[in-house]
Amino acid sequence: MAAFWEADVCCGKQTLEVGIIANNFVGLLMRKKVHILIFLILISIPLIVLTFDTGNWSDDYQLIHLTKIKQAISPHSGVVFDLLLPRTDGHFIPVYYLINILIMSFGSSSQWFHFVVILFYIGNGFLLYLIVKRVFNDSRVAFLSSILFSVNYCVGFKALTWNCFHSHATNVFTGLLSVYFVLQFIENKKVRSLFLMSIFLLLTILNIESGFVFFVVLFVFATCAFFRKQLKVCTLSFVFFAMAAALIVFSMGAYWFTGSFMPLASERFASDAKEISQRSPARYAKHTVTLALRLANIPFYSNRWSKIVGVVRNNMPRQLGVHLRMVVFIGFILLFVFFIFIAYLYFMVVHPPPYEFLISFMLLFLTFIFVFDRIDIANSVVIFSSVIIADFVLSLLRFSGRFYRKIGWGILTFFVVMPLIIILNGFNIAYATAYISKQAKKSEEIRINAINHSIGHYSDKTIIFVNLDNKYIDANNQRSTVDFAADNVRMYFDEFARSESAKQYALLSYNEFVEKICLGHMKTIQVLSKKDAQKYIRNNRKQLVKTALIYVDENNVSMPISLGSL
Repeated sequence: MAAFWEADVCCGKQTLEVGIIANNFVGLLMRKKVHILIFLILISIPLIVLTFDTGNWSDDYQLIHLTKIKQAISPHSGVVFDLLLPRTDGHFIPVYYLINILIMSFGSSSQWFHFVVILFYIGNGFLLYLIVKRVFNDSRVAFLSSILFSVNYCVGFKALTWNCFHSHATNVFTGLLSVYFVLQFIENKKVRSLFLMSIFLLLTILNIESGFVFFVVLFVFATCAFFRKQLKVCTLSFVFFAMAAALIVFSMGAYWFTGSFMPLASERFASDAKEISQRSPARYAKHTVTLALRLANIPFYSNRWSKIVGVVRNNMPRQLGVHLRMVVFIGFILLFVFFIFIAYLYFMVVHPPPYEFLISFMLLFLTFIFVFDRIDIANSVVIFSSVIIADFVLSLLRFSGRFYRKIGWGILTFFVVMPLIIILNGFNIAYATAYISKQAKKSEEIRINAINHSIGHYSDKTIIFVNLDNKYIDANNQRSTVDFAADNVRMYFDEFARSESAKQYALLSYNEFVEKICLGHMKTIQVLSKKDAQKYIRNNRKQLVKTALIYVDENNVSMPISLGSL
């Protein structure tokens, strides 16, 4: 097997020695699979440490904490139905709820939940190593692929740092397991492998609907094996039957509980039909550029492009507009030529190309752009781009010409430097790709906790008066009120569990329970000052009996108001 780091003798004795040392180190790592896993854990330590204090935010309170609370108060007959009933927005995701409950059973802190999600992410890198090694029969391509996947933070960062969004990372884990077992079936033709493939595929789509892309992946891998004559028509049909079995179980379960075989699709196409028809080519072009940059580990935030365009339009003289368009047009032409050159170089040095990964990458890229119309859930695309880049780089480094080796070293250096920049920045630029800053997430939890600490007990009736000059709480945003109410139940669970409300809510469905808690327990009113809040209370004293009253000033300091003191 060719060396991982092939040094050019003409470059000097020192370069050769460095190459030999690096090659020996990599060879030592790959002697045992556990060494690979340990290495992936080590390179993920910066991710664990620098994002560890990310707190609860937004839907975390409802989709994670209230799920556990509803399970705790539900009678035994209702526990299963709480998992199986679809969400109000059409998601049929019982495995997602089950994962939430299992993680929370071992610890209720947001840091613990975040840590477990990163463990899944590390597991994804290790599974990718096993899959690539099985396909390529080359540990070095597999090793580099797993590294490139593990340090690509820009595509899947939202799922890594927003706990309730974890499903787009955890479903990659079960999706990769389904790919692993279909490859195992291609080799051993055992029904057990096919059964496990179908089970993990079902778990993937019952976690979140972005897992449906693994049907495409499995189809591509099985078809490529057929054309290589690794599968016959009969065995290929077995693979498709196992995939169909997972789809049938999902569809029948969804139909039983929702009356629709594909509830999310029905919900979205019914409500978004007009929006879908009005989507412009510019929208897809922006998504394409943004996703391509993030796959290259460049933390490009989608809204920055709009801001840049707005600044240019507002500050540039009109007569320069034609010249600017010409520059942009020439830039796109040069970029197109560059990609053509890279594609030509790729097919020239990679023999044979990894068709399974290449075709899967292209299809998934297009699916997330044009079908899902979202790039923040495209975690699975990184799997295939990482393999393509790793194979390309190693093919260049093994090439006889120094020109190709220099290109290989340049690409490899780029994909090492970019994650280093993100890490040295404390992942702040990566948070931008998740549409919310790290500081904003931490501040949100601090504000919500402060208000509930001021209340000091479980309350099923609360009014929060917010000073008009407060910059942190939007009194017109229902989301804030929802989070306050959900956190109050979480913070004072023992008191809530003994209340009459808990006895009534225990018999409700999970969706009804969340609605009762989040939309009925708290109200937010905007006032000019604390005196205005007190005036409102005096004028409505009879209606406010047994109501928790909190005033939040312009500096975000919350203080309780006693009805008896007025």
